[in-house]
Amino acid sequence: MSNPLISIALCTYQGERFLARQLDSLLAQTYRPIEIVIQDDCSTDQTWEIVEAYKRKFPDIIRSFRNKIQLGIRSNFESVFQKCQGELIAPCDQDDIWDFSKLEEMSSRIGDHILIYHDSALVDESGVSLGRRVSEKFQFAKGSDPAKLLLMNCVSGHSILFKKQLLAHAHPFPAKGYYDHWLAFTAMCFGTVDYLDKTLVLFRQHRNNYSSFTKMKRHRSNHSIRKMEQENYWLYTCKKVLGDHPSTSAEIQLIEHAQRRESQFFSPRLGWLIWKNRGRFLYLIPGTSLRKFFFALRYCFGLKIKRLKFFRL
Repeated sequence: MSNPLISIALCTYQGERFLARQLDSLLAQTYRPIEIVIQDDCSTDQTWEIVEAYKRKFPDIIRSFRNKIQLGIRSNFESVFQKCQGELIAPCDQDDIWDFSKLEEMSSRIGDHILIYHDSALVDESGVSLGRRVSEKFQFAKGSDPAKLLLMNCVSGHSILFKKQLLAHAHPFPAKGYYDHWLAFTAMCFGTVDYLDKTLVLFRQHRNNYSSFTKMKRHRSNHSIRKMEQENYWLYTCKKVLGDHPSTSAEIQLIEHAQRRESQFFSPRLGWLIWKNRGRFLYLIPGTSLRKFFFALRYCFGLKIKRLKFFRL
C-alpha cells in the first residue's frame, strides 16, 4: 500500500533570514509523497522572492500563495490548512530546521490517533544548540483527556502531524489564542493524541519568534488584566467543544468559576477546584507540588483585585 500524501503547511512573514535553510530541510525529508504549501502574509523583505525561486526549482512539490491583506499568524495557518490536499498535515514555521526523518517517523507512529507530536531541541539564532529541550519545561500529555490542555499547552505547532479530518472539528479557529493549542485541545476532545519521545526539530530562538521559550516575562502592569481576559475567552471557546466530550463536570465548573473572576476580588473555589483536580488540570507542570500550588493560587485572584493600583506595582 502506498504512503498517503503529507502536506507541509508553511506560513511565512519577513522570513528571509532563515527560510532557505528551513526549505532545504523540508525538501530533504526521507518521506514521500509530500507537498509544501506556502502562504506568505504580505512580507516586504525578500521572503516571497525566495519562495518563488524554490517553487521554480521544485514545481511538482511546492505550491505558493500570497495574501492580499495581512491575516496574522493564527488566521494564516487556518487558511493554508484549507489549501492542503494531503490526508496528513504538518504545520511548519519558517525559521526552524527539521530532522530529515521527521515525517517518516511521525507518519509511521500516528496510527489511529488524530494527532501526534514530538519533542524539539532549542537552538540560538545561528543554529547553535542551547542544550535544552521543550520537554524540560513540560510533562508532555497524550491520550484523550482535554482537561490536561485546558489551562496550558505543551504542543508546539512545528512538532505536530495531524489528520485532515481534525479540521472539521477545529474550524473556525478562535479569534484569540494559539492555533497549535486549539488543534491539540480539539484533538483530545474528538480523538486521541500521541507523543513521540524524539527531538525532530531544531527550534530556533530569536527576538522575532511568535512564541519563544527563552523570552523574559513582561512587567505586570496591565498585562495581568489582559491575560485574564484572554484566559477567559479561551475557556469560553473550549466550553463549546467540551459539551460533546464524555468527561466529568470538573471542566465546566472550572470555566464557570473562571468567568466569575471578572466580577470578583478573589475566587477560592476556583483555586481549590484546580488544586483538587491537579492530576488533570496541572498535569503538564513537572516537578514538585509547590509549583502546582502556586499556579492554582494565581487563578484565585479576580479582576477587581488586579485593577487595584497596589497590585499592579
